[in-house]
Amino acid sequence: MCTREHPLHNPITNDYDIAVVKIMGNFFDSPVVRPIPLCAFDSVPGTVAFIIGWGVLTEGGSVPTNLQVAQVPVITNEECQAEYGQNAITIRMLCAGYRQGGVDSCQGDSGGPLAVNGQLCGVVSWGDGCAKPDRAGVYGNMTNQEMKDFVTKTVTGIVPCSGV
Repeated sequence: MCTREHPLHNPITNDYDIAVVKIMGNFFDSPVVRPIPLCAFDSVPGTVAFIIGWGVLTEGGSVPTNLQVAQVPVITNEECQAEYGQNAITIRMLCAGYRQGGVDSCQGDSGGPLAVNGQLCGVVSWGDGCAKPDRAGVYGNMTNQEMKDFVTKTVTGIVPCSGV
């Protein structure tokens, strides 16, 4: 197994918030284990996205016993900047959530997928609490070419990753 964090990742701003964990060995396609392709399109605001994860069910709450799936609409970066401030959201971030709150990723979901039409369009990154009104979830934007290139080059071995 090896891991590689994006070399430009900024833990203060969460820009370039992507890492690859490469597992050596054979995995096979099955109804349970399948690869997910990187997003081949820009996520259109209003598009329904699926968050999948094992994070807590409510802010400060308990961990679920079953894998959770939630649906949230993608919003524009401009809408997200209005919520968090213009300098908080970059082109390497994608936001999704309901203006009224109520559905979101939460602690423990980080690194999990935000999928649109069966493609990985985002990776759970950060937010202000969980499911708060006017506080969308923020995801690493896998429609951004820099982010996609980093993942592709790491997975294919063009860029080496360190052993763990």
